[in-house]
Amino acid sequence: MLSCDIKSILTSSFGCNSTPSTIQEKGLAENQWFIQTADLPTNPPPQHSHSPSATRIKCAMFPTVRLLHPCRITLFTRDGCGLCVRAKSALSNVWDRRPFDFHEVKITTPEAKPWKDLYDFDVPVIHFAKSGAPDEDPKLVTKALKLMHRFDPADVEAKMDEIEQTKA
Repeated sequence: MLSCDIKSILTSSFGCNSTPSTIQEKGLAENQWFIQTADLPTNPPPQHSHSPSATRIKCAMFPTVRLLHPCRITLFTRDGCGLCVRAKSALSNVWDRRPFDFHEVKITTPEAKPWKDLYDFDVPVIHFAKSGAPDEDPKLVTKALKLMHRFDPADVEAKMDEIEQTKA
């Protein structure tokens, strides 16, 4: 699944024992997920991995590292596009091995008109960039590193390698 939230990342990727129901049992709102860790000391004493405090530390510290991905992928799609579904599946397979920042642009929306003018008959299109790079710009499309139409996970990972090896 490409569009995931912090809770699913914490519970599935990090083995965190705090699930959404646990959060509600503790009386924490969804937007207070990390607030419970605010009172942790800078250098907490070593604890057994089974203790609740160790779980809190594990849940609080590692997601931020995991969310700092070196690559951003922007997928340009449209509704009712079979190739777009295959593209999302390929990206999902890559995400399982190599997480990345993901943005989806549906070119049929009014705010995406410049992208529709460019990619109306070419979707799906994937743009690759470093995570800290400026947002995609239709005027700079010729300089974008991209894949179009049909591609598999190996093609996506090859482009990710290319982006990650380029200098800032």
